Amino acid sequence: MPDLNFPDYKLRTRQQQGQLQVFDPVRKKFVALTPEEWVRQNLIQYLTLEKQVPLHMMACERGLTVNRMPRRFDLVVFGLNGNPVLIVECKAPDVE
Repeated sequence: MPDLNFPDYKLRTRQQQGQLQVFDPVRKKFVALTPEEWVRQNLIQYLTLEKQVPLHMMACERGLTVNRMPRRFDLVVFGLNGNPVLIVECKAPDVE
């Protein structure tokens, strides 16, 4: 996978039925390692290890209602009051 502007994190990967997978600590399961997932997993590591954001305050690929309209997000960080404080849309490194 391409280098990102993050420290070098050791992600847990495996090969399953010919597909490379990475362990997502937020969803607590292995998922396909796509370029977008590579960005998301490095961001999760950055938030947990560098910014000390607890995993239980994050959610991946779920829905959220914003101004009474349903929206999807790649990653959200919730504050202590349960409201979102950071909403992230991840893109593959080569997307401009």
